[in-house]
Amino acid sequence: MAYLGKTRSPRGGRPETNLAYQKKVFEFMIVNGLEGKPTEVMTLLKDWVKDKEGSLQNLPSYTTVHRLMKRFQKTPLMNLELLRPFHYPGDMRYVGWDYGRVPLECLRYYSKRFGVRPPVGLVHWFCRMAEARESDLGDANNFETEAGQIGLYAEICWFSDLVEALGKPPPDLTALELRLSWKSWRNDGDAPGYRSDAQEKGLDPDGPLLDQHRPYWLLLTDMPTFMDSSSQAEEKTETREVYLQEEDFSWYTKNILRKFPDAR
Repeated sequence: MAYLGKTRSPRGGRPETNLAYQKKVFEFMIVNGLEGKPTEVMTLLKDWVKDKEGSLQNLPSYTTVHRLMKRFQKTPLMNLELLRPFHYPGDMRYVGWDYGRVPLECLRYYSKRFGVRPPVGLVHWFCRMAEARESDLGDANNFETEAGQIGLYAEICWFSDLVEALGKPPPDLTALELRLSWKSWRNDGDAPGYRSDAQEKGLDPDGPLLDQHRPYWLLLTDMPTFMDSSSQAEEKTETREVYLQEEDFSWYTKNILRKFPDAR
């Protein structure tokens, strides 16, 4: 069984604070301007957990939050601007003007579908993935579907950036690389050579786009496209179990693959 609150330190002793909690402490410090205010950060952290309907237990203590804040003050996790909510046109200096309307389409997608402003780092990845997929976001009839697929790819890449920024080995993105290389979404994964290329690389051609270790799973709860499986209450409940089998990806298969075919 894998517990979602804390992971055991590789050196033994006290458990290491979950990567997601570390990221949220840093995010609340920067985005909310709460440097030197651990009490306020702790309150926001509790509210964030409460929003997950109690599934994420073992919150770090006030002492741990204070210690993390001191550490991040000296050594920031990453470029501070990448975590801030994206605003146009001011944040285009971090994304780049070469992507045309794509940053605005990204903002529209996340605002309309999830009611949030995506972080600058995610917007940048959305633009990159739109380019890699040769997407046409000007097709109003296909906008929701294509933007959702771009969002899925972009969130996985952004998630990888966050894992690496937190000092852990990033996930293997070979499956994502392979799908992009073969444009597998255009023929339902049956592009000539795609399946054999995947098998040569030791991958299941019909496997998940991201095969993620459980200790990092909590970080994905802030990836709305990835987590948006279905509006059915029973499917939402499955995402919020405190204990999950280490290799149990039935939730992923049942919810993500059904709604986002590119995740295969």
